[in-house]
Amino acid sequence: MGRRYLDSPRLSDAAARQRAEDDVVPAAARVARTVESDEEQARRREMLLKWTFRLSPEAVEAVRETVIALTIRHRFRSEESDRSLYKQTMPYAVWCHQHLGRFDPDIDLVDHVLVDRIPKVWPQHAESSRATRMAGLRRLRRGPQPAAGRRRRPQKAFDQRGLQDLYRGAENAGKYKNAAHVLLGLSAGAGLNSAEIVRARGDWFSEEHGLPCLYVPNEDGEFRVVPLEARTAARLRPLAKERPDERLFRPTARAYSSLISDTNLLILRQTELWRPFTVPRARHTWISRLLSMSIPFTTVCAMAGIKPGNSLPSDLVGDLDTPSTEDVFKAFKAAHRHTGALR
Repeated sequence: MGRRYLDSPRLSDAAARQRAEDDVVPAAARVARTVESDEEQARRREMLLKWTFRLSPEAVEAVRETVIALTIRHRFRSEESDRSLYKQTMPYAVWCHQHLGRFDPDIDLVDHVLVDRIPKVWPQHAESSRATRMAGLRRLRRGPQPAAGRRRRPQKAFDQRGLQDLYRGAENAGKYKNAAHVLLGLSAGAGLNSAEIVRARGDWFSEEHGLPCLYVPNEDGEFRVVPLEARTAARLRPLAKERPDERLFRPTARAYSSLISDTNLLILRQTELWRPFTVPRARHTWISRLLSMSIPFTTVCAMAGIKPGNSLPSDLVGDLDTPSTEDVFKAFKAAHRHTGALR
């Protein structure tokens, strides 16, 4: 099941970056420097809409909104900076649309794809010029780089009551009930971060060794395997069969970059029980539950995609119940029962 991702371009290096960003609460200074008002975003968008290209008008129109959204999500520096990124991206996006029938940032901005395509898009340009365009497209893919801020503790996991309130909230979400349950399943039930949730597809779902699971790919073509509990599997299994080549989470929605925040607002209009929900808190609930079970620590890290140097596990341990002396001896004996090491 998972091997095909080794050769698949359906990857995004935003996943690991988003995982790191999800794991800590942004510092106040970081938020202040990266958040723009709706008016500022609208002004930047209007400025870019006025720019014209000597390219196919139909192709430009087909990819324009995607390219603008990718451009203005970066922190504003100057109109020249916005225009430069916009002008570098549009010819590439148009080429993808004309030759492939679509421009999908998660597929078309991966490094090895760019290396192969840039000479085809700009065959007449020198290597230095192509390198400049490569840097711009990489920046576009990476997204905004927040200003450094003071590190904060991770968002606290939900306790059992808080998690049950969210499931009740999902039941009360009206026409967004299914979206709420899928969002809960992918975050609190499978530990996916925000970037992974909006990319999750039906063909990530599999059944291996008698267990339902997700194969979650990263930007290197590798994947981590996430076994699923019964409630999460029951929600995702029928969707995976129905949508093997589509997103599991709101596949018909168009606002890709703000899909989760937009959905949260829609659910909140239906029920106040949803107000505490954030993807990081739900993901941390899943990780905390794994850490409290008899699962080897390295296995928990592999399932969660936690790499060396990440302090998240040790930070979350502070919110877990401390085992009693009896629990320590019981666990130690159970772990060595079949090895004979205690005899």
